[in-house]
Amino acid sequence: MVTKVKKEDLLFRNNTGNKSRDILVEGFVIRIKEFEQIYKNIKRLSVGNVKLRPNLVIGQRGAGKTTLLYRLKYQIESDQNLKDVLFPIMLTEEQYNLSELVNLWETVASVLEDNFGWIGFYREIEKILINNERGYEPLVFDLLDKRLKKENKNVILFIENISVFLRKLDQEARDKFKEVFTSNLNFHLLASSTSYFDGYINYEEPPYNYFDVTTLGGLSREECEVMLLRIGSQYGAEEDIRYIIENHPGRVESLRRLTGGVPRTISYLFQIFLDNENGKAINDLYILIDTLTFLYKAELDQLSPQQQKVVDVIARRWDAVSVKEITRLTRFESKNVSSILAALEKNQMIEIVRTNTKNHLYRIRERFMNIWYLMRFGRKHDKDSIIWLVRFFDAWCDETELAKRVAAHIDNLQGGEFDVNAAIDMGNTFLSCENVPQELKMLLYKETKSKLPERLAKSFAPGDFIYQKIQSLTEEKKFDQALDLLEQVTTKDIQYYRIATWLFLVTGNYSKSVEAAEYVLSFDKNDANAALILGIIYEDHIRDIEKAEYYLKNSLQQNPIHPYAASRMGNIAYKYRHDLVEAEKYHRQAIKKNFKSSLIFLGDIFLREKEFDKAKELYSEAIIAKVEGANSKLGILYATINDTRNAKKCFNEAIKANEKDALIDMGIWYRVRKRPNFSKAELYFKKAIDAGIVKGYSLLGDLYMEDLKDTRKAIEMFELGVQHKDAESAHQLAHIYSDSKNYEASDEMFEKSLELESGYGVVCYIGSIYSSGRTDKKEYALHLFKKHLPPFEELDLSDKLLYARILLWNDREEEALYYFQSTYTELSKVITEADNQDKDLSSSINSVLNQVSNYMFLLIAKERYNSCLSLFEESRVDFKTMLRPIYFLLMEYLKKDFPLEYLKAGEELQDTIKELRVVIDLIKKRV
Repeated sequence: MVTKVKKEDLLFRNNTGNKSRDILVEGFVIRIKEFEQIYKNIKRLSVGNVKLRPNLVIGQRGAGKTTLLYRLKYQIESDQNLKDVLFPIMLTEEQYNLSELVNLWETVASVLEDNFGWIGFYREIEKILINNERGYEPLVFDLLDKRLKKENKNVILFIENISVFLRKLDQEARDKFKEVFTSNLNFHLLASSTSYFDGYINYEEPPYNYFDVTTLGGLSREECEVMLLRIGSQYGAEEDIRYIIENHPGRVESLRRLTGGVPRTISYLFQIFLDNENGKAINDLYILIDTLTFLYKAELDQLSPQQQKVVDVIARRWDAVSVKEITRLTRFESKNVSSILAALEKNQMIEIVRTNTKNHLYRIRERFMNIWYLMRFGRKHDKDSIIWLVRFFDAWCDETELAKRVAAHIDNLQGGEFDVNAAIDMGNTFLSCENVPQELKMLLYKETKSKLPERLAKSFAPGDFIYQKIQSLTEEKKFDQALDLLEQVTTKDIQYYRIATWLFLVTGNYSKSVEAAEYVLSFDKNDANAALILGIIYEDHIRDIEKAEYYLKNSLQQNPIHPYAASRMGNIAYKYRHDLVEAEKYHRQAIKKNFKSSLIFLGDIFLREKEFDKAKELYSEAIIAKVEGANSKLGILYATINDTRNAKKCFNEAIKANEKDALIDMGIWYRVRKRPNFSKAELYFKKAIDAGIVKGYSLLGDLYMEDLKDTRKAIEMFELGVQHKDAESAHQLAHIYSDSKNYEASDEMFEKSLELESGYGVVCYIGSIYSSGRTDKKEYALHLFKKHLPPFEELDLSDKLLYARILLWNDREEEALYYFQSTYTELSKVITEADNQDKDLSSSINSVLNQVSNYMFLLIAKERYNSCLSLFEESRVDFKTMLRPIYFLLMEYLKKDFPLEYLKAGEELQDTIKELRVVIDLIKKRV
């Protein structure tokens, strides 16, 4: 039978020790798991000669630490086996007499005399204290210890807020305390604390890490309901509470979230729910705020005026705030602010959010106290108050109820029944609610913009909903709709530019993405994400490495840094400067910040440098960290050093680990190793296909085409790949048909590859049209460039030169020359790199030179000899040295003007010049 209690005695919320034993035990329906775990450990003491590690229960104020300690004490007292050997002694945090270690032993002695029949024992303690001016603590402890051993008894001390006591002890006493409770079989400890670190004591550091820690977090939804029902049963109102839980679950859940699931705060909800059974959530919130005012106000009133001002700044910010910002807003000296923060942290008013630098952040420790502060003292239009009111609506209102409210508001707008300012405030509030359906938000947004005067409508913010809609459209690859929606946003604040940066990036409009990101940095120069995106765009798309590094370094200067920026810097250092030291430094920084992909990137660098041991170490670490593809990477390393056995083992491990391309990698390895096994390669490509990896079709088709010389099977496989939406299979088929001059089929497959993956193979498509001399499609080739490739300045160098050639093919000579010459700076860098590098850059430089050559061939074929000559006379790029055969071929066409120049060509060039004449004649037929 449940013991009934008076309503006015509701929970003794702030003094658990005053509750009766029966009420506390019957009401103990949460923290069951923690209780059972600790009690199971304590029961070991019943067998004797057992030492328990000290246990520390950590949780914020009101989390239930004291209740848990009392529940354990009562359980020990009711367990006969433990009762025979164990004295449970509870010391509350109000033990103001405990200032020295000896005071602890005195208190234990007094409790043993008062409660456990040790008559006259405390008098013996007093004698020691009277007769010894110094050195009495060891004597007192020895007396207590010997008496316990004599009676074959143990003491288990329950100490609340133990850090208060430990701070009072000197180092020698702390060492003695640790020794007693970690090694003496007669003394055991169960303590509590509000945090791991209170500004003085850090339980995670060596001097105090001898505790086993039990952490009490916020209650779950189920625990909250169980707790409220038990309170209801104790006060004869269980059915009333059950009705609210079953019929209005949102009320309970919303306030559980806002209170952080703190049991003490939730206990206040009991009376609120009873008194406001049919009320709305906003009434619950204000009642709860009023109920807690006496508690929170009492805490604030104890602070000094300067401390109150600092708390005000932190509370109004809600999110953690830096010392620098607190200093700016309070106008106190930085040193003074630091001192105030230390005091506030010490008394548990605020908590520190540690960063990787000395610049830590601070926030109100009890989160509902922060909400109380905002709702109690926030101005009418205080942004923070609105945010929290909105969050409350989201947590409280279900979608149906809130949707009805929004629909009614829209009806008022349409009927002209609205106050302008109220319409803006209500509209902005509803737009910010997560539980309002997106479609309804869109209608609300459009109606408000259309019904309100334009001047006032500008203050109607799109809120997060419109950006969430843009994000969802983008994820669905509905880019046109996303861009149209972005255009509807008229309030272009920092949030707008952040979403615009991202949207323009994923849609390939890099110039606009750069513009938007730069706006973000103009609003907030410390926006690490905007700087990171700029770094990515300048490296990958604009090819301005200096600017890429500038922005990536900017991102790395922020707090917290984005480790991907460090990883990018590592790749740049190696790729563009071959600076192995810098590359390793940045990748190590990224790894330290838990960006584990840098283990692979740095391993790849060492693999290229043939530092196989270092690469192996990194790949092995990546395997432990479960980085995608790590096993395959290690397999590639072993394959590189011809360790066939370990390579095979690693590829098999990759397959077991379900790494994304493990089957593909195994197939490629069998295909390209020193002694290839094409049948095994075929087997694993087929396994990849069976596993749903569509690129297996193109790889298997390529195997049939290139190695097994079975064109029929290759085409069959590519066709299957197309059916399974593999863009590369369509691309490969397009080349097969193009080579056989079946241009209709080739074009169809190129179009298919574009359909399957936007922009895929478009350069090859354009090249096919040009090389086949299909002048009827030359305008379409230009159209493909503009539709599927990014703006000119964002193209890579080879594609820029191809674009210039297609313009020239379309007889847009001046425009073609402009774009060709605009590549000179980039072209010079490539040439300089080729001149300065010992490494073989033939593939990259050859691609560029082929494009330059083809542009010049087209000029000559079109008999634009003087235009071509102007290029050779260009001082910025030494084409005459780079392309001597073309220069002397041009001189043959200009021998009337330069009768001796073409004769300067040496014998070694004659065969090449002859071949070039054939090329020019062929191009003439196609232009």
